[in-house]
Amino acid sequence: MSVFEAVEREPLFPSLRAGIHGGRVVEQDGRYFGMALNLAARVTAHARAGQILCTEPIAASAHDLEEAKMHDVGLVRFKNVADPVRVFDFLRRQQRAVLTDPVCRMQIREEDAPARLPFGGTTYYFCSFACARTFAERPEHYAGG
Repeated sequence: MSVFEAVEREPLFPSLRAGIHGGRVVEQDGRYFGMALNLAARVTAHARAGQILCTEPIAASAHDLEEAKMHDVGLVRFKNVADPVRVFDFLRRQQRAVLTDPVCRMQIREEDAPARLPFGGTTYYFCSFACARTFAERPEHYAGG
C-alpha cells in the first residue's frame, strides 16, 4: 500500500502532494544540493492536494507500470529553471476521488462531510462547521483552491 492509499483511508488526514524528478545531487555534511533537487521541489509545489506530478524522464521510465497511467500536463515554467519543463500527472489506476476542505486543506469523503456549501456553481465540502463558517465569510478567498 502506498502512502497516498494509506492517507486516503484515514478520515480527516491532510491531503498529500508529491513531485518526482531524478538527477545528480551533491551531498555535503548530510545536506543535499543541486538542480535536480531544486526541480523536484518546484514540481512538488506545483502539485495539487492528492496529486503526484513527475518530469518527463520519470514518466518515461514508469511508462510500463501496470498500476499507473501518465497524463501529460504540458510544459510548465518554474522559478529559477531556465527552460519550461514537461510535467506528467502520475495517476494510480485504483485512485478514488479525494475531496479537500478548501479552508484547512484536510481530505474528506463526501459522505462524511458534516457541512457543505454551494458557491459559484460548485459544492464545497468541509471537515467541520468552523471551516464552513470561515468559507462562508470569504468564499472568494477559498473557492477554486
